[in-house]
Amino acid sequence: MVVRKKASPPRRLTLEDLEGISKWRLGFTGKSDELDSWDQVRILAFLLGVARRWPHAIWVTGGCVGVDAFIAMVGHATGFHVHTVLPANHVKVDPEWKKSCTSYYQMPNGTDYMDRNDELVNRSTHMGGAFPDGPEQQRSGTWATVRRFRRKGVKTTRIVVLN
Repeated sequence: MVVRKKASPPRRLTLEDLEGISKWRLGFTGKSDELDSWDQVRILAFLLGVARRWPHAIWVTGGCVGVDAFIAMVGHATGFHVHTVLPANHVKVDPEWKKSCTSYYQMPNGTDYMDRNDELVNRSTHMGGAFPDGPEQQRSGTWATVRRFRRKGVKTTRIVVLN
């Protein structure tokens, strides 16, 4: 019989705390719609490659349902440090977010999802991956986050369009 140690609750960490844990921090972004099994398989296959390339990286997610929740669950289950940047408005936040992260940062009241996306990019050294639900468009939080990574000078070649 295998006895699993109970996971400790996530800790609130600053950017400086994260920098002390790993020099590699991979930011992930994606659609907040429900994922079908094909989306999950494609994301999982992608994450296998990411895990091989950066075995000691911190995975930074946005805490919402859909892609954020799935990536956090996979990362946490496979032993990665998952850092979640929570928006001030929890309407789209995964109700089970605490189960799939190691640490978190809560955006202050009065901020919006774009502010959260800025913070996610700020806390990341690389874009781990982006999973939008279609081609690039102006009114998409996922694509807006990809553009923020580009403005930061980060390569944004790891984009998997889900549909």
